Amino acid sequence: MKAAGVEVRVGLFVVTAAVGDIHLGERHRISVDFAYVGDLQRGASVRLGGLPVGKVGSLELRAPAAEGGDAVLPVRAHLELEPNAAPWLTERAAFFVGVQGIVGESYIEIVASGGPGTPLPPDSIVRGVDAPELHLLARRLASLAAFFSPGAGDDEGA
Repeated sequence: MKAAGVEVRVGLFVVTAAVGDIHLGERHRISVDFAYVGDLQRGASVRLGGLPVGKVGSLELRAPAAEGGDAVLPVRAHLELEPNAAPWLTERAAFFVGVQGIVGESYIEIVASGGPGTPLPPDSIVRGVDAPELHLLARRLASLAAFFSPGAGDDEGA
């Protein structure tokens, strides 16, 4: 009988966890184009003013115009946002790829610009601000440091 109680509690936990991600009502969908998104993943948080307002529904690698596609930028992130975020989504809003926590979990931060702006209708496509390419910066700094380090390139033994 005791095992049945544990099974019921585990079952309730699983159902609660599954239902917890279900949202009633329509989601506001916006697509954001990026040249580079770092480690952004499907399901990543979307935040407005630091508060969660949605998630990244999917990421799409797009075909360039030269290959019959229409992409100017290679990555499109499809965002699924809570309806209460819609009033802040104007043509003046900026969409950044951010990193949080010790592990460096990527997310999208929406920065709502103060003042009036034209609202973005659902299914709009906007240009995002690319994630910093820190790995390239580190490589360039290492090359620069090697160039200026004492004794670099000296052939005293030859």
